[in-house]
Amino acid sequence: MINPVFWIGCRETEISDCNHFFAGSITIFGSNKNNNCSFDKTTMLRYDYNQENSQWNIFVEKQIEEICLLYPNARFMLYSPEEVFLYGKELPKRIICQNEQTLLELLANKHRTRNWLSNCVPILPYLTRIGSAIHYGQVCEAFPRYTEFVVQEVYSCGGSGTYLLSSPGDFQHYIEADSTYSISPYIKNSVSPNIHMIIYENEVLLLPPSVQLFSSGSDRFHYQGADFVMYRHLSAEIKKKINDYAYRIGERLRFAGYRGICGVDFLVDDEEVYLMEINARFQSSTFLINMSMKKMGINCSMHALHMDAFLNPSCTCEVPLLEIPYSFWSYSYSPQIHEQLRYLHHLHKSNKEVILCVDDELDWNMKLEQGTYLFKSIFYGNIAALSPEFKCRIHCNVNPKSLCADLGTWNFSNAHIWKIMLLNRGVRISKNALKHSFDKGGFNFEEFEAVDMLINKQLYISVSYGANRSGLSPFEVDINTEKQYQLCFMGHSVADIDLRYTDSIGKNVTKNGFLYSDIAYLGNDRLRIYHRSGCHYKDNKIGCKFCDVEATEKKFTLDDIKEVLDAYAKDTRIRHYLIGGGSETPDSDFRNIIQIASHIRDTTHKPIYVMSLPPLKSSVLIQMKNAGVTETAFNLEVFDRKLAQIYMPGKGAIALNVYQAALAEAVRLWGSRGSVRTIFIVGLEPKESLLDGVRWACKMGVSPILSLFKPIEGTEMSHLLPPSDDEIIDIYENTLKICNEYGVELGPSCHYCEDNTIKVSME
Repeated sequence: MINPVFWIGCRETEISDCNHFFAGSITIFGSNKNNNCSFDKTTMLRYDYNQENSQWNIFVEKQIEEICLLYPNARFMLYSPEEVFLYGKELPKRIICQNEQTLLELLANKHRTRNWLSNCVPILPYLTRIGSAIHYGQVCEAFPRYTEFVVQEVYSCGGSGTYLLSSPGDFQHYIEADSTYSISPYIKNSVSPNIHMIIYENEVLLLPPSVQLFSSGSDRFHYQGADFVMYRHLSAEIKKKINDYAYRIGERLRFAGYRGICGVDFLVDDEEVYLMEINARFQSSTFLINMSMKKMGINCSMHALHMDAFLNPSCTCEVPLLEIPYSFWSYSYSPQIHEQLRYLHHLHKSNKEVILCVDDELDWNMKLEQGTYLFKSIFYGNIAALSPEFKCRIHCNVNPKSLCADLGTWNFSNAHIWKIMLLNRGVRISKNALKHSFDKGGFNFEEFEAVDMLINKQLYISVSYGANRSGLSPFEVDINTEKQYQLCFMGHSVADIDLRYTDSIGKNVTKNGFLYSDIAYLGNDRLRIYHRSGCHYKDNKIGCKFCDVEATEKKFTLDDIKEVLDAYAKDTRIRHYLIGGGSETPDSDFRNIIQIASHIRDTTHKPIYVMSLPPLKSSVLIQMKNAGVTETAFNLEVFDRKLAQIYMPGKGAIALNVYQAALAEAVRLWGSRGSVRTIFIVGLEPKESLLDGVRWACKMGVSPILSLFKPIEGTEMSHLLPPSDDEIIDIYENTLKICNEYGVELGPSCHYCEDNTIKVSME
């Protein structure tokens, strides 16, 4: 082998899709196989690679010496070229793809880099101070609209050396007197994109950007992953700015003599894009670009492009327009959640939701230091999304942050927490539980892609199954030797449960050829009747973007509906009826709904609940009441009407005063004791506007219902994510306070029907 090239980096898997390019590797984490020299396998220690470690430096120096004895012409490529002088005297003689050290030192110094580029791209306002001169009060005076600040050391990476400080005590605790820091205001509503660049003598090659994913403790940020798919859903204006600013930076670097790979981190709020730092090295997300190239059959890699930039004035590789469909999350060690992390590792290694669980042959018998890398999971599609507040939401089944809470077993005092976690995370079902349910005819999970369960004979809940990454849920339905279903959390049983099986009547077909299940759905204690096929708004291509009701030309008739109603008329499981489904025209006379209600009243005399658009005429409400309707709901769904029109182009155009008039008249007719309701979808608007909507409803005597947003595959909003468990709990508790303030019950009033809502009550 002529001039074999060896890789020196953090993980062996950094080069897994371009290992033909290298004769071997020296890495912190690896296999010690296939010419890999692994520090962790040799020492049985995994340490936090964001912290300096002299043992690692000595290890690399020794491995370089041994490689050079075997391969006299050996050359080396570094993950972080600025580290070239850390590993002995031999490496600088044999390094390839190396920029001038003075330029690397400039880019490593975050303060100098920002000054250098401040006339080129926007820079977030910041101060530079020595630690002894930093005082919280003075910082607040410098940035009068802020109380929280990001304080960053001159040299830092992976979140190490970057602090979120919000009190004088924080500043005293974390700031060292002799160190220099930059201080900038903490922009809560922001995301942080990263873009790879390959810089040649004559051109700058920009690669697809990603959004960086961080976890945050009480005092600092930790880089945990990247999401290339989430980036696509940023606005066109933001993406254009990022591309333009990156190109300007690339050109400045090109003229300064920089060559090869680098990464640029930006901070984006809803108004501007700011440069944060330049990483003159490979990135933690580089491997996903390599993976995409390989999947597309491109005979190239980021490592090959890096070398190409040093050898040629322009790119000699065929690099088509890349679209990277992946995201990843990296798991770090914390002794406080040791067992939970082991459980997640086992789950991800065998889970179809995870394309690849990369652990560089993790051995749990090693000594594991706080913060060290354990494994990373690669996903198809996004695991993060932009919230209405312009924050990065990370899927709760990916981020283990809240899994360390010790809730014990299920009981009514913590039932709301269990329920919210279940609604948000979904559930898996073990093979044994699945087999038993099939023997009983199969469990019911067709409605909303959810399985209906009863926890400890007390709490009804409809939990996502087989959708929205529920396959990664910490919750699993299992079955014990007595054939009792169990709800398990992180492998431990927390409650007995009962599952609801499939409704056999729903498989019947009407005389006109419609499945009963196309017209009606049997819930825990009610029959839901769809009063029309499809939806007026979907038929006119202005349907709600989060709804999976499809436009249809084949329409069932009132006769079909009556046929289904008659088939269920004597079913003792039905205690009341719900008439709902897709929307009629906004100016509908509600004739179909009124006729359906009249038929139910005349044949069963059971309570009837109507969920519909708000009628424009009060006379319609009177007709509904006379037809036997006992409860009504006109679902606002999103109180912020600007957001409503974005998410619901048709329905969102209905003015707030139309809802107000219909709800107020309904309260006059049916009273304010829970018979008149409106739904708010948790997750589609900021907490503040949602709670404003709850207060608006309660003032009228209308019961609010909280329904958690669920991204549905195939809809325009399938990429969005609901809030975190903690955020939902906060919204629920604040909603209860508002309801208590006005003496209004949180809806729905039926204990059985709260299964898919954020409410917990006892029958």
